[in-house]
Amino acid sequence: MNTAFPAITVSLFSGFFSLGAVTFLYIRFRTKILRLLLLFLSSLVLISLGSWLRELVQIRDPLPRGSGIPAEIRIWASILSLPGLALNVATVPFLVSALAAIPLEGGGKTLVLLWDFLVAAACLVYPFISDPAPILVVLDIQLVVTIAGSLIVLAVNLRHIGRLALRRALTLFLGISAAFLVLLILDILITRLEIRALSVVDGLSLPSYLLGLNIGSFFLAGRFLDSEPLVDGGRLTEACKAEFGLTAREAELIERLLDGSTNQDLADALCISRKTVENHLYNIFQKMGVRNRLQLVSVLKAWNKESWG
Repeated sequence: MNTAFPAITVSLFSGFFSLGAVTFLYIRFRTKILRLLLLFLSSLVLISLGSWLRELVQIRDPLPRGSGIPAEIRIWASILSLPGLALNVATVPFLVSALAAIPLEGGGKTLVLLWDFLVAAACLVYPFISDPAPILVVLDIQLVVTIAGSLIVLAVNLRHIGRLALRRALTLFLGISAAFLVLLILDILITRLEIRALSVVDGLSLPSYLLGLNIGSFFLAGRFLDSEPLVDGGRLTEACKAEFGLTAREAELIERLLDGSTNQDLADALCISRKTVENHLYNIFQKMGVRNRLQLVSVLKAWNKESWG
């Protein structure tokens, strides 16, 4: 019995609904988080479409496991799934960076871009070789390493996220993603080692993950629509002040930081010492769960609900 095909079909329908919901939000509120989430969900849908096409062939014309699928079907499935895989690997580090307010720059950004280049190269080579097995192994390893590395970074920085609702949502995301990673590794082992006793769960990792993320995306969409803007016209909103417990003086400092003021600029403008400014900033960082001003600005800009019409 092929359990993967109905699971992938259901996950695809839910995936398109999630894409529609996030697309609607992005058209109206063009935040960095929503843009990256849109790319992330799109990558999963593309990968699922490729898997769905392969499973459809198995339903219509059953083939022995390990015998492969017709070349033309493999090419069409690759046209769908390989760009999705490359997009997924490219998007995940930046999505995690934005969610955890960890600026990705310098050597870290260079390393991520180099990794993305290697994934893209493997995806480009795959359709044009007669025996794609070695490339598939490389892609499997790259996908597992990308997901595992991103989850570790997110888990390490989770306690620094000041917004309680966001921290809870990311904890749920971590749990879903960790479960998917286990299923993905199991899925790879079943396929590569041809473990027939576990064939019933073969191919279920991606649809299970997509279903879980789709449910999470609906919750995120609802919470985002219900939330108040953090910044409006360069000024912190009352909702932002209340959520992080900011005083009027702390809010004023943050607003000046958003304009690019240095510590000395803040001290001169507010007629206080630099040491007092540093004390205020320390308190602000503690309340907002960030380590420096770069992360503070990243949090406000990534999540700010700014209407585009």
